[in-house]
Amino acid sequence: MIQRATADLVDAENDLAAARETVESLETMLEALEGELAAMIRDRDSTRSNVATWRTTLRSAERRARTARSRLEALTGDDPAPR
Repeated sequence: MIQRATADLVDAENDLAAARETVESLETMLEALEGELAAMIRDRDSTRSNVATWRTTLRSAERRARTARSRLEALTGDDPAPR
């Protein structure tokens, strides 16, 4: 009976050690993933900002192109280029 109880204790301690190692490994992986996620969120936010800036630039360029086309059309009397 003592031998069986001792064997059960050894098995339980081995399971405990394995569980601790697994938890430590998973915590390390989680920390790494959270760091990567934070970097990805920063990249996403930066990209959103860049998109907004370029959309503004695009609208400005479209307005300038329309104005230039209209001026050229007024000067030449016809449609200078396809839109």
